[in-house]
Amino acid sequence: MASAALPKILEMLRANPLQGDLAQMRANMERGSAATPLPADVKFEAVRAGGVPAEWAIAPGARAERVLVYVHGGGYTMGSLATHRALCGRLSRLAGLRVLNVAYRLAPEHPHPAAVEDGVAAVRWVYAQGVAPARVAIAGDSAGGGLTLATLLALRDAGDALPAAAVCISPWTDLAATGESIRTKASVDPMVTEAPLREMARAYLGGKDSRTPLASPLYADLRGLPPLLLQVGDAELLLDDATRLASRARDAGVDVTLEVWEEMFHVWHAFAEILPEAQRACERIAAWLEPRLALRTDADALGVIEQIHQLKARYFRLMDTKRWDEMRAVFAREATLTDEESNSRWSGRDGIVAGLAGVLAPPVRTFHHGHMPEIEVLSDTEARGVWAMNDWVDTPAFTLDGWGHYHERYVFEDGAWRIAELRLTRLRVLRAPKVAAKAKRAVKKAPARKSAAKRPNKKGKKR
Repeated sequence: MASAALPKILEMLRANPLQGDLAQMRANMERGSAATPLPADVKFEAVRAGGVPAEWAIAPGARAERVLVYVHGGGYTMGSLATHRALCGRLSRLAGLRVLNVAYRLAPEHPHPAAVEDGVAAVRWVYAQGVAPARVAIAGDSAGGGLTLATLLALRDAGDALPAAAVCISPWTDLAATGESIRTKASVDPMVTEAPLREMARAYLGGKDSRTPLASPLYADLRGLPPLLLQVGDAELLLDDATRLASRARDAGVDVTLEVWEEMFHVWHAFAEILPEAQRACERIAAWLEPRLALRTDADALGVIEQIHQLKARYFRLMDTKRWDEMRAVFAREATLTDEESNSRWSGRDGIVAGLAGVLAPPVRTFHHGHMPEIEVLSDTEARGVWAMNDWVDTPAFTLDGWGHYHERYVFEDGAWRIAELRLTRLRVLRAPKVAAKAKRAVKKAPARKSAAKRPNKKGKKR
């Protein structure tokens, strides 16, 4: 079910349709984007990227070695650094990387292939700054989604190294407008209509064939492209531009992730400040990009995982002997490795604190813990995150209020290990007496296990 904010946004969009001459539409787009507040702590820095006007968006904590090149939408005839500044800042924050917002030349003043040339120049400039191609991604919305693909194709054909991944938001991939959704979605799309779309295509093509591959990537040979994430709403004219491109890319052997978002309109991401679905879509982009810009081989990752497992096992041995100083050193090393291995903001000690911050669940219950025996769960809380391991793992968990154990189970999805469950057990609260009392009451109320009498205690005697 769509959020409560959606109807109001749809009403606003329908009240301000895309119409008028080009100068008026450009002015309206600039004016509309100016209403979106910019994050105060994100740094915006103007640069020339291979001669192309561009702007860095750098959120606090953004990793300098990872870059997302962003080419804006606007039908190849509109849009600027200003219209997409807020979105680029948001992506920088969520993905933890620098975003290069590119102001490529617009039609009709600069028809095809000017935009493609500028996209290629910007990517090459990023490489020239010392950023490895394996740490670079490219993204764009609408016409920028098509330009993202065209830039990749041009780089491939020129023999350049390709970025590690690409994201296309509501991409415009067929300037010939042959998709069925151009007609079937006309009554539900609040933003895009067929007549202006065809006019912008004519302006950009400058007399060229509408099926020119670098103008309409749907008709290109897509072999050799990096992993693609395509996000599109099911209430937009360009739905078929995304779904058909995904199908053709898969047929060409490309790793494609297609997401069709229910009830969403063209480039709904621009409304992330007020639309929850837009924020979630941006978060999804960040999560999808993370493992694809890791710049490590599977062997490297497995080596780190093995080290983490060994450190966890050593920690338990030290706990039995109460060697606290050594325990702290081992825990610090394990937390550092986990931070480096993590595929999300839930990592290391921060993740532990977040996991322990939930509400205690009362029942005593048991579950199988990988290769370890069954254990009693006196209390638990659940959290979600993305970490890189493949088994149930038992680890001491420390917070300001106490200590316990948390248990994780991981699954391999979308090319990365992702956490499936996280449980806290055997919590001992050092402070916060109300929480401690709640945990004790929960244990007293829990039913006794029928098999408890058969299980030996530590001295080998039956209970």
